[in-house]
Amino acid sequence: MRSLLNFKLFISCLFAVCLMTACNNSDGLGESENKKVNVVENIKFKVNFTDYNEDEELQGTRSSSLGAGDTLNKQVVNLGNGLLALVTMQKDSVQTSRHPVTRALDNETYTMLAYKNGTLAGTVTGTVTGGVFTATSANESIQLTPDTYDFVLYNSKVNRSGDNLSVNRSDIESALIGRTTYTVTAAPTKQQVVFQMKHAGARMRIKLTGYMKIESTTKGILSSVNSTDVPGTAVYNASTGVWSAGTGASISGNCTFPESSEWLNPVTYTSKSNEYQYFLPSTDASNLKFTFTGGEIYKINMNGASLKLSPNPVLSMKSNASYLVNIKLMYSFLYLFSDGSTGLIDKSIYGGGTKTPVGVVVSRSKRLAIALKNANNGAKVQWTTNTSLNTWTNTNVYLFQDAMFRYDGEDETWNPANNRPNAGTVAKGDNNALFPAFYRAGHYSDELQAAGISMTGTLSGKKWHLPALGEMRLMTEALGFAKPITPSSPVSDFYGQRWYPRLAEIAFTQVGGTSILLSGDMASDVYWTSTDINGGGGNAPGTVALNSGSNSTAYWFGGMNFYKTKNQNVRAFINY
Repeated sequence: MRSLLNFKLFISCLFAVCLMTACNNSDGLGESENKKVNVVENIKFKVNFTDYNEDEELQGTRSSSLGAGDTLNKQVVNLGNGLLALVTMQKDSVQTSRHPVTRALDNETYTMLAYKNGTLAGTVTGTVTGGVFTATSANESIQLTPDTYDFVLYNSKVNRSGDNLSVNRSDIESALIGRTTYTVTAAPTKQQVVFQMKHAGARMRIKLTGYMKIESTTKGILSSVNSTDVPGTAVYNASTGVWSAGTGASISGNCTFPESSEWLNPVTYTSKSNEYQYFLPSTDASNLKFTFTGGEIYKINMNGASLKLSPNPVLSMKSNASYLVNIKLMYSFLYLFSDGSTGLIDKSIYGGGTKTPVGVVVSRSKRLAIALKNANNGAKVQWTTNTSLNTWTNTNVYLFQDAMFRYDGEDETWNPANNRPNAGTVAKGDNNALFPAFYRAGHYSDELQAAGISMTGTLSGKKWHLPALGEMRLMTEALGFAKPITPSSPVSDFYGQRWYPRLAEIAFTQVGGTSILLSGDMASDVYWTSTDINGGGGNAPGTVALNSGSNSTAYWFGGMNFYKTKNQNVRAFINY
């Protein structure tokens, strides 16, 4: 009986011990799960600086040439002063650093917020020294249970009201905000959270591109279209990480431009504004405009010319983004269309219109235009096939200085009365056997017809011709802004004119034509003219070398009689 009682007592004690152990184990587990971590003491907050666009890989390349994926918007704007502007908005490829920067973060007061599932779990203020955030005093701390948190860090240029962090436009250059997600664990004791501090706002600058030099006198203003649509403040919801626009304001910033660099054989001249203009997140670029307040290009005063950066809402600016607006200034060449009418590129099939261009107008007063392509489908031909025609009488033969002012290409091509005694009675424009250059120029309409282009309206029945030397000179002055020549100009000016060859080139290529420029040596790659010149040991046709050499000069030649039977280029003209 006594043994039975002892056994029951033993079982009861054993059960109590097990129950006590289980309770102790349960209490220990709960304490581990609910133990809070002192964020200030146990977590090192490393703070780096991410400069504009460093947090977003450019689609094309990191170099200065952006790929198509970086273009945000394109539009063509008529500036109303005889110029068109191709406005392209893109990400700015220029970045001031590719490495973390901490120096800019020193000596500043910062505030850190911790959010768990969108609810504020704690806040602490401090400073950043040597790229590390440190609480201001020992009493500053955040106690967090192990879990995943969103940490938000911002500097003194940001104002807080609850979860809303607001930034004024006056502080946008220096306001910084960083956000990171981190899972706090009970162990290890020492942990590290890395912040990438970013600009709260965006920046933008203007780039001018043209086919003539951009002078340092060029300047403008980037401003809001009205006084309400550009945010003067912006609000960042620290809980959700979403920006929203605040009160609208009127903004205006000056843009000045350095003189463009003139390179050898430049395709274009460019100049970027010395200043960036800064904007708050959610600013819509369609509410901004750029207005020229000074400068000249293509001999046109730009003062007062204005354009909206975008006709429609296409870009809501993002924080830490840098944008470049390229304004390509295009000269408004006047084109001759197949129906005899004239107009700018916007009237053509290449600019959104319906008309087919066949030439570029060289002179309105003379109603003179040059063909878009070389005659004979680009193949070179002889001026004449008969070497005996090198020595003619002095009839219709001019001294070089006089020849530069001859505009009678049509008469020379189609009037048989201008033939020399030993050149027959057939107009040179119809005499392919003796005068291939005249014939190919005169029958350029056949090549248009073969390409499916008919000359109608006031062009019906009109004939193309081999241009006189003066007509070719007018082309260089009208399309390439060559230095004008007058009869009293220095003799040296008659042999070469400074000009902008790429400007002349674009007049043709932007409407489906071929370049007027030549790639060969000046003595072996020239254009024929119809003007005969007395000099150089005999009479010879005046010629022009339209090369885009290092000094960008159009060269004129005359009196070299061996040219007549050589194969050279032909570009037809027409009196419309």
